[in-house]
Amino acid sequence: LEMYYHLVVSEFNEELISGLVDNTINSLIDSEIKKENIEVSYVSGAYEIPQVISYDISKGKILPKIYIALGAVIDGETNHAQMIISSTGKALLDLSIKNNVFIINEIVGAPSYKCAYIRCVGNKDTRGWYAGKAAVKIASNIISNYE
Repeated sequence: LEMYYHLVVSEFNEELISGLVDNTINSLIDSEIKKENIEVSYVSGAYEIPQVISYDISKGKILPKIYIALGAVIDGETNHAQMIISSTGKALLDLSIKNNVFIINEIVGAPSYKCAYIRCVGNKDTRGWYAGKAAVKIASNIISNYE
């Protein structure tokens, strides 16, 4: 059973997102995932991530796939950031359970840009690196159950 990894990425906060995507892909490659098994789709913001995943699921592709949701949401002067984090988290979990698919949720919430930067940009201590490793661990558990 060959697994595919579909990163669905919010473009908002470009520097942070670039770090998340690079670290996720590097983590997958570090785990010997082939580049051709990694797909990346970009959307304008975090709210669109569950919608794109839902649409992709609805297309009914036969490929065994794990989704990785990547985004960065920084607190501001209103509670908008918490609303985004809560609603996208619930939507992703609901999609996962309803459709029997695995979705790694790394829409990173942070109180400041500095904190988000530390969590997103760097190397092996980032949420992107973690997302890649978590996806591979799930995939290896799925594969071992089918062999």
